[in-house]
Amino acid sequence: MSVRRASACRQDAAPHHLDVLGYKAIVFETDDLLATTAALQRHGVEFVWTNQPLSQQRCSTMVRDPEGNLINIFGPIRTAA
Repeated sequence: MSVRRASACRQDAAPHHLDVLGYKAIVFETDDLLATTAALQRHGVEFVWTNQPLSQQRCSTMVRDPEGNLINIFGPIRTAA
């Protein structure tokens, strides 16, 4: 009798969480979204949107990395100093 061990990673199937339709993004949070957005602009990052209000307290900047992955950065709404 032989026992066959299951492979830890299947090469022929994507992980199930990738089967979900819709946008996927890496998400970060910062205490100073205006400064973070300005730093990303200085580095020539591709923006999807900047300082988009989400509520009276929070806003978001979304960027796209060189491989096309979306990165969403959240922070409190602050006015420029």
